[in-house]
Amino acid sequence: MDGGGRIALGSTYQSCNITGNTTVTVPGVAPATSPGGLLALPSNIGSYSREVLTFVPEVGYHLGYFVTETVRLRAGYTFLYWSSVARAGNVINPNVNPNLLPPSVPGAQPAQPAFNWNGTGIWAQGIDLGLEWRFKYRSANPSPSKRPTPSGTTACRGWSFTRETILSSACGFSARSRRG
Repeated sequence: MDGGGRIALGSTYQSCNITGNTTVTVPGVAPATSPGGLLALPSNIGSYSREVLTFVPEVGYHLGYFVTETVRLRAGYTFLYWSSVARAGNVINPNVNPNLLPPSVPGAQPAQPAFNWNGTGIWAQGIDLGLEWRFKYRSANPSPSKRPTPSGTTACRGWSFTRETILSSACGFSARSRRG
């Protein structure tokens, strides 16, 4: 069993690009294209960006059960939250002034839809399952490139192994030493 949490605090870069065109086609007349559309009008068309301070906490809990001496089943749960995220549905302003729809009426007020940042938090959950297989690695006499150390271990390219080392492979690789 193990569990814990961590938190990250930092800057999140948010950007939004609003653009649109409307083409009016009348039989016998050349098509006319105007900037803007239903939710992308001259009142909010443009590129917007900002950086905001956000935090991302994460908590998790994991269980493991040894089925045999060398096989372990694992299960876990993780919850993550990210504050102040810009999402498309939250930056769209549904208030539309019909006088601004292409072709627009000059000087029409109010200038709606207007752009406004509406950052919201998002959360994610995860479940992980795993099968871990452990096996024993018994080293023979150390080769000339491996030199014995006073503690009875063998130094090998920055790692320190005992004569019997347990290796573990589960979503990556780790090596742990056990004195025998």
